[in-house]
Amino acid sequence: EVCTELQNLGVCGSFAYDKNADRIYFSKFNKNTKSYQLYESTYAGDAWMDPQPVEIKGFSYGRMNMSIIENANWDYIDKGASIVQPVLANNGKRLYFVSDAKQGSRGKTDIWYMDREDDAWGTPVNLGDSINTKGNEQYPFILGDSILYYASTKGSDNDGGYDLYAARLTDNG
Repeated sequence: EVCTELQNLGVCGSFAYDKNADRIYFSKFNKNTKSYQLYESTYAGDAWMDPQPVEIKGFSYGRMNMSIIENANWDYIDKGASIVQPVLANNGKRLYFVSDAKQGSRGKTDIWYMDREDDAWGTPVNLGDSINTKGNEQYPFILGDSILYYASTKGSDNDGGYDLYAARLTDNG
């Protein structure tokens, strides 16, 4: 029954559940931007509410079939930048995710984070060169708010594909 409920919300891939707010974060295909965007839904009573795009400071969805990013490292218009694989940390106050946004990135896909500011998420921050490479970083997982596990191709064309890594997180990501 739970799987059916998640499918009905449009959950595509992994999701993050905030038990304090009874809220779920997940990626869903946005037909306007032709990319995967971050959505949220709150459990109210006995059902999930209709999914809504996550409010991110400086970011809006769907105008002219683009993701519009208006400030900080996100100061550009990117046709179809995706935001996927959300992971919550710090008691639901920090959200890590993967994006193929071009501006401020290190490679093809990078791991980013943003902190909760009142009722919206703050400006996304790239985890930088100590985590992200010119290749693909994917599948973040946080253990105890202090250790990040992730997969990376490290930008090489080796036959091994993804390798697994762990990094101790600091207050800056």
